[in-house]
Amino acid sequence: MTSGVAQALSLLDAWTAHSAKQQHLPSVALTVVQGDRPVWTKAFGYADLSAKRAATPQTLYRIGSITKTFTALAILQLHEDGKLRLDDRVRDHVKTAAIHARDAALLDVTIRELLTHSSGLQRDLPGTWWSEPSFPAQIADHFSATYPSSTQWKYSNVGYALLGEVIAAAGGDPWARHIERRILGPLGMTSTEAMPHGDEARLATGYSRPAPGEPHMPALRADHGAVSPAGGMASTIEDMSRYLAFHMGSGGSVLGAKSLREMHRPQWLLDDFTNTGNPHELQLSRFAFNCPQGSHGHDPDGSPTCKVEVDQAFTGRLHGINRPTTLRFGPDGALYLVDYGAVRDPGGSDRSPNSSTPRTRRWCRSRAPA
Repeated sequence: MTSGVAQALSLLDAWTAHSAKQQHLPSVALTVVQGDRPVWTKAFGYADLSAKRAATPQTLYRIGSITKTFTALAILQLHEDGKLRLDDRVRDHVKTAAIHARDAALLDVTIRELLTHSSGLQRDLPGTWWSEPSFPAQIADHFSATYPSSTQWKYSNVGYALLGEVIAAAGGDPWARHIERRILGPLGMTSTEAMPHGDEARLATGYSRPAPGEPHMPALRADHGAVSPAGGMASTIEDMSRYLAFHMGSGGSVLGAKSLREMHRPQWLLDDFTNTGNPHELQLSRFAFNCPQGSHGHDPDGSPTCKVEVDQAFTGRLHGINRPTTLRFGPDGALYLVDYGAVRDPGGSDRSPNSSTPRTRRWCRSRAPA
């Protein structure tokens, strides 16, 4: 670790402690990964306020829609295994899904369209209520499409629930078993749970507040049932640092380098980039090219100086857990930051996972596309 990084971490420690207190956050946990290893991990506050149970790096938090990145990774593994193609139709693999959905051609969407939220399917399965919360045990047979596929970007938990069905059909193991056997085990994420029970004692308590200034109220817990591949997992900040280091690497036994690059590759719907898709749930939502008009300057070594600025939202949200996970790219490309929080919802109402879009910038030296 360089002296500059050490100084930055000291400042981060003090700033986080102050911010958590100022914003009345029950708990926050952070890790910073440099290269292929975590260089700093710390938790602040209480995992449960009433019991005064301190948050630690081993505290288990719901990670919300960050679960989708694990589901996407599982799909890329099966693609690498030769068991599916990304442009296969869902109906090519899922034979037992709801008859209504098949008759309505809703399963004609492709795996790639589900991965990139461009299938046009509605956001949530019928029977899903994030604010109560309540989730169907099985995929309902009357979900619908909001747009024709590959015409609009439309965030869809239905799509990722269907990807869980694809994983089970193509790989032979249920979604949760595949995640545990092919991802969590090899990465040493021994504390992470693919389908945690609502009464799991190790889980941090999520909170909401009816109004600013009023006491925190524990949020209801629930099993996520058929929606689990879209947002059901729980993890610790220590385990997430391992997952982060994997994504910063160049591939390995969990996923080869070529497939990992494919997972991270941006996806477009329209040529003018005004409606972008996701690089398989690692969501790049907007491009802005910071170049002078008509200028394509170069450094003395010949590398282009034009900066490509990419808004990224790697985030998940559940009832009582506000922005539990945010992955941040540092300006030098070396530092990633994950933060969790069992925090308040000032409005007293829940929003579906990923309903917010925190802005994250990645600075990279690259040419703007022609």
